[in-house]
Amino acid sequence: MLVSVVMVTASAASLVAAAYKALGLRSNPRNPSLRALVFGLFVLGVSIAATAPVVYTPVNHLIGIPNLLRVTTHLGMIAFSVAITIMRLYVAYPAEQAGPRARRRVVAYIAAGVTMAVLFVAAPVDEDRVDWTIHYGDEPIVRVYLLVYLLTFGSAIFEIALLSHRTAKFLPAGPLRSGMRFTEIGASLGFAYSVYKAAYVAWSAFGVTMPGPIAWLDREDLVSPLLATPGAVLMVIGLTLPSWLPSLRAARAGIGLRRTYRDLYHLWLPLYHAEPEILFGPVPPARPGLRPSRLAKLVERRAIEIPDGMLRLAAYYDPAVQAAAEAAATRAGLAGDDARAAVAAECIRDALDAVRAGRRPATPAVLELAGATTLADEIRWLERVARAYRRQGAARPRARGAEAVTAP
Repeated sequence: MLVSVVMVTASAASLVAAAYKALGLRSNPRNPSLRALVFGLFVLGVSIAATAPVVYTPVNHLIGIPNLLRVTTHLGMIAFSVAITIMRLYVAYPAEQAGPRARRRVVAYIAAGVTMAVLFVAAPVDEDRVDWTIHYGDEPIVRVYLLVYLLTFGSAIFEIALLSHRTAKFLPAGPLRSGMRFTEIGASLGFAYSVYKAAYVAWSAFGVTMPGPIAWLDREDLVSPLLATPGAVLMVIGLTLPSWLPSLRAARAGIGLRRTYRDLYHLWLPLYHAEPEILFGPVPPARPGLRPSRLAKLVERRAIEIPDGMLRLAAYYDPAVQAAAEAAATRAGLAGDDARAAVAAECIRDALDAVRAGRRPATPAVLELAGATTLADEIRWLERVARAYRRQGAARPRARGAEAVTAP
């Protein structure tokens, strides 16, 4: 059951990846590398699904040809490896060199596929078996069939690993290089599957069984899927990662920017009420669909307006309030920037009250701030202050006239 779940999940991941990459064919339909990738991912997804125990037996019974999905899966895995090899060739070589190399491999692999089909028809495999290799591995024709399959698939998957490794060395750190590394690891697991399965067929032919500690190696029906399936998943991740990772990072950055904008808003709003002059212009709302680049500009604007408002309150910071806030921060176990942020938030809250009450201390306090040297450091510092301000319950009801400021 576990094997079926793992394989069906891997199949679904591959088919979803194929559909995702196929979207790019609308704008670039003649791209040979992209077409090979889409075809390879689709064939891989179908092949993994076909060999899953939960699918294999019922479909074979429905078709009425025992073990048909076995040869279909093997041919599909070869087709996948050929497609990805072609894709990698077009990445590693100029088109005028990649084309002839790709055609030679297609011819060789088609010949291997035809040979496998003929051997399968000739083999005495009339009983439908999920443990096909274990059950029929003693048949000479099946051994030759498996030898052709494993040599063909193993050589192709090894070439994918090698091409990915060589290409990754010349790429700068980033999604494309990471994708190459994932593909290399996945292809290496695929090659390990080929080597293991060939070794299993060899030792089984001589009647050898593995001793106690490694007796699990005789469970080919378990070991092969647990090598091949994770390898396939890693290859799917690696082959598609360069296209979806930047989008994922952008979405994550957008969520972080929106959270920062909202945090700063709770500090900016009371400062704006006290000192409307800090406003550069109309306040645009942070709409859900706002691009991260536009949202970043809004955050930068808050990071300028808030310090301006804090500076305008300089004459209202009370030393007694500052001392009390420092003592409270110490009692709360705060230190460093967290302590300074809590003190600054309390002093700002009291200064805003002082502005409304029209009172000033005889000698204003000087707030101890974090040593921000960049805009990013300044934003992180202001976030700390804003969160401390909100935790202290400093948010006030909107003052009259605040309707002009639309909360995001």
